[in-house]
Amino acid sequence: MAHSYTLSAFGLKLIKAYEGYRPVATRLVTGQDVIGYGHKVRAGDLDFVSKEQANSILMDDLAPYVAMVNEQVHAPLNQSQF
Repeated sequence: MAHSYTLSAFGLKLIKAYEGYRPVATRLVTGQDVIGYGHKVRAGDLDFVSKEQANSILMDDLAPYVAMVNEQVHAPLNQSQF
């Protein structure tokens, strides 16, 4: 592993502010249905999510990207670049 960074509280806050919280599935202008903080709705997903559930789903959605950056980026990074 090249790095062992995690998403900072500020980074999480930034993503949440950009995505916005949607307690029920909402169709975007692109035609994609999303719920929570930008989670793409799939068959079997909940019809309603609380902010706590949405946060958990967001962290699960972000986990593969955090791992990918840590494993694949070998250039020096600081937390804000991560």
